[in-house]
Amino acid sequence: MGYCGNCGEKIEKGANFCGKCGAVVEKEQSEHVYDVIAPKNNSARVWKIIIPSLIVGVIVIWGFMQLMSVSDKPCDWCGHSPTVAYKESDGSYSYVCKECRKKCAWCGKKATRHYENMMHKEVFVCEETYKKMHDD
Repeated sequence: MGYCGNCGEKIEKGANFCGKCGAVVEKEQSEHVYDVIAPKNNSARVWKIIIPSLIVGVIVIWGFMQLMSVSDKPCDWCGHSPTVAYKESDGSYSYVCKECRKKCAWCGKKATRHYENMMHKEVFVCEETYKKMHDD
């Protein structure tokens, strides 16, 4: 008879698992000496570190990018600042303030979409207006 190396419980001769904690019993050359291989749970511990680290990293990168795109240039539509810079297809930048990003440029409803117009300026519109403009 031996003892579980994981929890200290007595282990019957010939047992493959500890009856208390479930650890695997590995038999050595001598029939009276037992080693216990504790269940490995390292992967759970690793994921508890990796997942939060990745989330924090993504948030920090997103925040940094947001700060980098804020500008003191006047809004293309109303002239207010601060604005966010949007790089257009021709390499120029369009600057839009928070208020102009919130509402549809055509009907005043809540803006949910944006696109680059022919003058290379970002236009913020509601879903209904966006569909009308892109269905034509």
